[in-house]
Amino acid sequence: MTVSDNNDKEQFPLEILPDIEANPAGYRLLERVPFSDLTEESNYPVVLGPEAPDEKSLIILDTETTGLELENSQIIELGMVKVKYSVHEARITRIVSVYDEFEQPEEPIPEVITRITGIDNAMVEGKHFTEARVMKFFQDNPLVVAHNATMDRGFTEKRFGSLFSNMNLRLPWACSVNDVEWHKICPGIASRKQEYLLNVRGYFYEAHRAINDCLALLWLLHSTPGVMPSLLGNARRKNLALRVTAAGNTWNFRDAFREFGYRYVRFRNAWEKICQDQNEVNRELEMIRTQFLIPDSQVQVAVLDAYTRYRDKLGL
Repeated sequence: MTVSDNNDKEQFPLEILPDIEANPAGYRLLERVPFSDLTEESNYPVVLGPEAPDEKSLIILDTETTGLELENSQIIELGMVKVKYSVHEARITRIVSVYDEFEQPEEPIPEVITRITGIDNAMVEGKHFTEARVMKFFQDNPLVVAHNATMDRGFTEKRFGSLFSNMNLRLPWACSVNDVEWHKICPGIASRKQEYLLNVRGYFYEAHRAINDCLALLWLLHSTPGVMPSLLGNARRKNLALRVTAAGNTWNFRDAFREFGYRYVRFRNAWEKICQDQNEVNRELEMIRTQFLIPDSQVQVAVLDAYTRYRDKLGL
């Protein structure tokens, strides 16, 4: 049972306290994510821990878009939270600033997007991202973290890529979905969705708005032991991506490709597997040549690091 205040935010139903006292095991209490309602830049900076001599910048970024397909969708809300973190201690020391703006897309916002995000055409009408403010966030080449970095990196570079080039920016990216070993940090978790990860730690927030998602992810990174070391360690690693063009008879081997850990990347029309080192690549190449009889001309190996990882829809 919930009630709403004048701002349409749910409040705790105090009238059920006797029921909770009678059956405490039947209820669970969730706390609002700290800072999640402090969306104005004037609220910052905020100190989260002692300063460190090796601090670097990190941006937590989220986008709300008109759709999931990069080719025919646009960003309608960009949210960012800039923080400082200690490289060696792998901890966030302070929140520096926040950014949250709308931009009117070329086409009307689909109704399904409005239902999910609450963002309608009236909210974005005549709005544009302040590019100077956006570029100020990125000017010191921070590590950019997103919860599903493939999507957010694609949309961000589509919208601001020319500005990044003009400033000679080459940004490293990390993904809090794939670069955190959640199965070790939170054994038995059923999902890596951000809302779920916070719920199991006893927190809630209003999701599917870019700045809210950023502030919630900040708290998840800051408050969950082991997350920042895992994220930073995996962001520093290098992998090799083995890609096999899906031409000729490769589609006939689709079940075998999937069995051996490959995924089909539609926009590349290729099968892809991430390998840990050259020895694994060599083993895969031998299998491809001998069992699938695929020529070397259909095979490509790309090096993935924080600068090239999660650029799926923009080339290698």
